[in-house]
Amino acid sequence: MTSSVPHTRNLLVLALAAAALAGCATPQSPYTGAAGTESPQTRAARECWMSVEKHPEWNLDKRYAVVEKCIAEKTKR
Repeated sequence: MTSSVPHTRNLLVLALAAAALAGCATPQSPYTGAAGTESPQTRAARECWMSVEKHPEWNLDKRYAVVEKCIAEKTKR
């Protein structure tokens, strides 16, 4: 006959893991607005980084400079 202690321990671990993961599901983030939407600066950064992905020959410093300029142009409007 098996003991129910391992099963109880497994259920306890599962419940604690679920509670911990439930805390991660909040939509609030410094990168999102109140309704969970992207901020204009975050959106601009995402779009600019995606645009430099088309140029794998550029080194990271060049990509960074292009992205910074792109973000500045998109957010000054």
